[in-house]
Amino acid sequence: MKLFDHPIWFLLNKEIILIRKSVAVLVLAILLPIIQLLVLPFAARYEISNIRLVIISSSKDANENLSTLSKIHQSRLFNIVGEAPNFTIAKKLIDKGDADGIIHLRREFNTINAFVAFDAINMQKAVIADAYLNSILEMNNIENQNNTILPTTYITMRYNPMMDYTYFTVPGILAFLVTMLGVYLAALTITAEVESGTIHQLFVTPVSKTTILLSKQLPIFLICVFVFSCGLILMRYFYGIKIQGSIVLIYTFLFIYLFAIIGVGLVISILCKKTIEATVISFFLMLLSILTCGLFFPRDTMPQFGQIIADYLNPVTHFVEFQRSIILKNCTFTQVSYNFLAITILCVISNFVAYNLLGKNNR
Repeated sequence: MKLFDHPIWFLLNKEIILIRKSVAVLVLAILLPIIQLLVLPFAARYEISNIRLVIISSSKDANENLSTLSKIHQSRLFNIVGEAPNFTIAKKLIDKGDADGIIHLRREFNTINAFVAFDAINMQKAVIADAYLNSILEMNNIENQNNTILPTTYITMRYNPMMDYTYFTVPGILAFLVTMLGVYLAALTITAEVESGTIHQLFVTPVSKTTILLSKQLPIFLICVFVFSCGLILMRYFYGIKIQGSIVLIYTFLFIYLFAIIGVGLVISILCKKTIEATVISFFLMLLSILTCGLFFPRDTMPQFGQIIADYLNPVTHFVEFQRSIILKNCTFTQVSYNFLAITILCVISNFVAYNLLGKNNR
């Protein structure tokens, strides 16, 4: 039998015809992840700025604290929006939403004592603002202690020397977007044929279940590879993130990963009878994945059951870790072998389950 006489080519041609009939869906499937990669990193900012402070001042301490207040204002993180004679009046500004925090400085000998209160409705902003302010006050006190010889501390940030939040978020967001695209497209393939009634015609053709599954997987696989490649280009030339590791290693992992998540999507598609069911289940799984993968929330702070889900049941966790390890740290295969093993196991299990379910749940 000639290579191009294999039944899979006829099935792939059928899938291409279906894709051509829904060009709008294909364009959205390709463009939306790319647009999201351009927008999401700016929305998921970890930098905190424009922290509005109210100063509790008195005539006794005002002149002595001018240098400290000047350093706080020059940090470009804080914005002094007003003064108040006491805490009660300052707190009213926070209650109205006109300020984020209160600071009262009092000088005793050569030390600046500070009373600080922040609006902790936005807990992340309050914690970071408190850390910023404490570092400024601590450095100011050290400068005022002229008679004390203190050791000099140098801090070096590895893999992200400028502390640019995009280095942390963009590789992980790209991993999640590719996952979402693969699962959604795969979850709608067989379900759509069940609704249209063509699935029965497909089962009576003289082709194996392996051929049917491959014909469903390959178009989605190629679309995801294209979107991922566009994401790497944007990462390099739009965000300025250089890939430190091996491109071959990245794409090797990507190929295994895509067959794993497409297999998960096919399992959902086989088990569901309607596209709305497949869409809802896929959305639920993606929401759970993004909350537990460590992309926006550290996994170490999660409860024990959340860490178990993230480490053993969430493939996005391994892709996010792999992306950051290779792109930022230049890790070797040995250092990411655990991620390779976990995704390979998922790939085998998901495709094995899809193979055994195909035909039994769609007749």
